[in-house]
Amino acid sequence: MFPDAAYLIDRSLWIRNVWLGVPLGAHHALQIVEAYGSGSYPLMLAAIQYVLGPSPYGLALFSAMAYVTGVLVLHRMVRARFGAAVSTAGLAVVLAWPSLFVWSVSALKDSFQFLLTVVAVAGLFYAVRCERWPMRVGAVTALVAAVGVLATLRSGAAEIAATAIGLAIILRAMTARRWIAAAVVIAIVALALVERDRLLHVVQLAANRHVGYWGSPGANYQLLPDPFYASGQVVMTLTVFECIRFLARAAIAFVLVPLPWDTASATALLLVPQQIGWYLLVLASIVGVMAGARRDPWLTSILAASALAGLIVIAPNSGNVGTLVRHRDVIAPFVLWLGVIGIVSAVSAASAVGGSSFDKFVLSETLTLRQAQGER
Repeated sequence: MFPDAAYLIDRSLWIRNVWLGVPLGAHHALQIVEAYGSGSYPLMLAAIQYVLGPSPYGLALFSAMAYVTGVLVLHRMVRARFGAAVSTAGLAVVLAWPSLFVWSVSALKDSFQFLLTVVAVAGLFYAVRCERWPMRVGAVTALVAAVGVLATLRSGAAEIAATAIGLAIILRAMTARRWIAAAVVIAIVALALVERDRLLHVVQLAANRHVGYWGSPGANYQLLPDPFYASGQVVMTLTVFECIRFLARAAIAFVLVPLPWDTASATALLLVPQQIGWYLLVLASIVGVMAGARRDPWLTSILAASALAGLIVIAPNSGNVGTLVRHRDVIAPFVLWLGVIGIVSAVSAASAVGGSSFDKFVLSETLTLRQAQGER
């Protein structure tokens, strides 16, 4: 059991005791209002145990259920648009991904955050695709509710979901018309110039948090010059060039860390096979975005935006390898599914006979699926 998971379980039991009128000692009374680990998740765990009784190990079942439910919602969306081959392969990869499996069977809040993020982006997807207004209203309600709960779950969770929603809309608009893409680029550049000082301050705060994570126990990585780490705090005077370089290094580290040859312990060697697989699927996801945009630009935009949102929010605010891997895995399923789309498209294109392409392959899969649904 991870230390953070054990703490969350203990805290939920202390909260349950308060609800039941069981006296607490001074230390435990202070712990249930401690800022570290605060949020709605311990309250939810306490509510489960209030109804079902103390279940410190059974709470892992709730976490696993949340993760599998989120994966199945994504599977449903992908299957309807890309066919059985892509959705089944993606389902297998996401369910068997080692670190995702480990988080899903712990009592950490990661699985619940993933489920809420999926509900938010699925709400956006069905709000656009559903033809009936009651279903659209239900989808929008689910979206708003999911983002609202994420805001109480942990710092940055709601920001990732909100960024994913905004980016999905922007990416879809950019793929619809070239002039829209040009207008968006111009607007972004103009906004960056107008809000230069504010953006600079945000990046400086992120750099300070990065240095804080760098000083935490465990394996860490640097994104800034050495003098910044010597003092233990980033001076809020980073120049524009230094901020740009910091953001670029953060984005690269988000994908590459931990480097296979920088393993600091025998335990870290267990991550090497997964990390190599991660590199391959990240490369394949680029192909997946291009292939998916031809088949279903809206769903592809949502998957790509969900992955990019995690990079934008998480990358500049990390500095510890273990924490980065854990936080990155919240959006890893979206990258993995895009990677599967890319691999299937490449394989189908390579083995195509008579000029068939990935689009024709997916179309045949979709028609077969719809025919089977019609027979049922």
